[in-house]
Amino acid sequence: MIINYPLYNLNNEDFEKLTALISERILGTGTIVFSKGKDGGRDGKFTGKANFFPSEADPWDGKFIIQAKHTTNPVATCSDTEFQRILSKELPKLRKLKEQGKIDFYIIFTNRKLSGLQDPKIEDFLDKGIGTAISIKKTSEILTLISNYPKKFEYDDRNQCLIYFGIMSNSERDLYLIGKKGKNEKEKETIKRLFSDSQKEILNCVIAEERIQLWLQEYSDIGKILGLNKLLMPLEFYEKDLQEIVIAFSGAKISKDELKGRQKNLERTPMKEKNRLNNLGKDYFDNVLKNSYSDFEIISGFLKDPINQQYKSMYDNTVRDLQEEIILRRNDYYFFEEILNHLYKLILDFTNDKLIKNRNLIRVFLHYMYFFCDIGKKDEKDA
Repeated sequence: MIINYPLYNLNNEDFEKLTALISERILGTGTIVFSKGKDGGRDGKFTGKANFFPSEADPWDGKFIIQAKHTTNPVATCSDTEFQRILSKELPKLRKLKEQGKIDFYIIFTNRKLSGLQDPKIEDFLDKGIGTAISIKKTSEILTLISNYPKKFEYDDRNQCLIYFGIMSNSERDLYLIGKKGKNEKEKETIKRLFSDSQKEILNCVIAEERIQLWLQEYSDIGKILGLNKLLMPLEFYEKDLQEIVIAFSGAKISKDELKGRQKNLERTPMKEKNRLNNLGKDYFDNVLKNSYSDFEIISGFLKDPINQQYKSMYDNTVRDLQEEIILRRNDYYFFEEILNHLYKLILDFTNDKLIKNRNLIRVFLHYMYFFCDIGKKDEKDA
């Protein structure tokens, strides 16, 4: 079965992780993941011979710069004006990297769609923008001219030679000197090498939605590592019941003395083992979940009160649905707090003013369910 992941539902950081994992496969494990540069941009890097990109028969070999350009627009294409602006902003940095000899290949990943007609147009746009050599004369011809007409080419500055022969533009005057026209074979070889370097072309490739989806089929473990299945089949349940419970509960009160005694009982609950079984992080438990302790006994009293039997029934139905969904989708999430956060977003309804005002209680109820083992693994036999 062919799976097309809705990559537009990822955030920028997750799309960068996806780009890095694919790059490790097609280029090599030496891929350096995305890091923020001095200019604020985030680039990935690879130096060496690619595993099999752009092909196994003729892989690229050199210095790679890798970029990820994500969009949340499901119908975005590489022909959109927005994408052209994004590429244009990168050109000055790429030109600088070229002048410094730090780039041979430029690969840009995007989840935008790319047509066969648009692909060469973008490559030409990047070629022109980065700057490719305009070799009017071959290197050998240049050396011959310099040797045969010494008076005509009395240039101490390499830049002037290159400009004269159309090999570089006036904007590249910052290149270093090479001495006079080539008095001996060693100097001629130096000139030849420098001229050849100035003519070097930066190869580029846009890897868009279509090719990314194909690689995700081939490297299915990448989808598992990033939990991409949750984009396809998120946890689903009837969240309206819990919304009603939260709103009804929001008026419940308890005295400080009674609360203090109940919190002591809560602290004796063996949570360390439960957190280990469910892979709930220590930081989340200490700094987020524990903040909900003060409401746990209030919730218990609220649900036990006969007058709230309707809400108790709603609660029981909700936890049964949730527990089944969590068991079925558990492998789509690494940390259990990711499940709790996903559920919070599903339950939150921005059109419900009462719920918005009491939205913190959504997390409190989810924490309560986890704490009292209504959701998640209870003991080793569930692991």
